Amino acid sequence: HSHTPTTHTLLPPTPLSLTVGLEVHAQLALSTKLFSTARPPDELGNDAAPNSHVSPFDAAMPGALPRLCEEAVPAAARVGLALAADVAPIVAFDRKHYTYYDLPHGFQITQKRYPLCTNGFVDVHEDVPLPLPIEREGVADNSVLPEGARRVRVTNVQLEMD
Repeated sequence: HSHTPTTHTLLPPTPLSLTVGLEVHAQLALSTKLFSTARPPDELGNDAAPNSHVSPFDAAMPGALPRLCEEAVPAAARVGLALAADVAPIVAFDRKHYTYYDLPHGFQITQKRYPLCTNGFVDVHEDVPLPLPIEREGVADNSVLPEGARRVRVTNVQLEMD
């Protein structure tokens, strides 16, 4: 008994190509949490008992208001500059409302609609483990890349309460 493989095509062939997007989170090394006066826990989590780095705002106490860490915007702007991104001249935040088990506020402060930095990139090379140095000239021209290098677009850099 022989079996002939069958090929099933759900959609006709098209000139479209696959684009994969990633959302990457990074924590800035700041002296306080982004919207709190509490200091962030140690990187390894070994410096304090659970829930000891909590301010009234973190606990969503009535009347507690967020306070933006002064170091945050310049630090995030430096990230944007390192990615050859455009840095917005005005900083704005939004409240994104949703329910999540560790979000007592019922909302997250974010820059989803008005990100701090847009249109950046990082160049990577198959033989180089670290990103290639960025040359601001020729930003939009991939032809300036060395052989074996790829330009990865960075849509935006935004600050958000996490």
